[in-house]
Amino acid sequence: MFNIGIMSQFSGSFTKVLELLFNGADNSSVFLDTSSSNHTMTVVGSPTIQGNSGYFDGGGYIYTDTLPAFLDNDFLFTGKFSIPNYPTSYYYQYTIFGFYSGVEILDPICLSIGPGNSNYKKLYVNAITTDSERLFLTHQTDVSLNDEHTFKVERSNGVIRLFLDGIEATSTIVTSKSLSVAESRFCVGHGGDYADPFVGTIDELNVSIAN
Repeated sequence: MFNIGIMSQFSGSFTKVLELLFNGADNSSVFLDTSSSNHTMTVVGSPTIQGNSGYFDGGGYIYTDTLPAFLDNDFLFTGKFSIPNYPTSYYYQYTIFGFYSGVEILDPICLSIGPGNSNYKKLYVNAITTDSERLFLTHQTDVSLNDEHTFKVERSNGVIRLFLDGIEATSTIVTSKSLSVAESRFCVGHGGDYADPFVGTIDELNVSIAN
């Protein structure tokens, strides 16, 4: 257990349930969860470690089926990413993380960089409640290419907030409802039927829950 302190709006203690630091030899396809949970990460396709970051070339993703169903709780996702280009297909996006088992789309929560409409070049959260209400939260700042960005997605007392490079989105998601638990497979670099596999790097991905 640990205190997030300045990193978050939360008060109290947390349990870290997943930590992917992407340390290892270049070209390795072994991805280790260094949290105390030690979840097994399964590789689909071609993700590798490059320069102590997870490198995703659009040819695959990694996942675990054993992350606990914590989406009734306050939670915190943090990490880093970079992309070399923007998604080009109108209906597709790059998803940094999401819950997906090959059946539904991007639920119960995912973080993506979007194409088309108001989400083009934007980092956004898509969350789905247990009564199928679909909620979106888009950051106002464009994601720049070839730069390492930090992100934070947190839920505290029914409010979901999104941060890009330490700057909070100008809006929030406010809901007291539980998020859908239809999907249990937590994917890194993929998130649904209408999501391209991620292209770029992901690093220092942490998932924590409030106790």
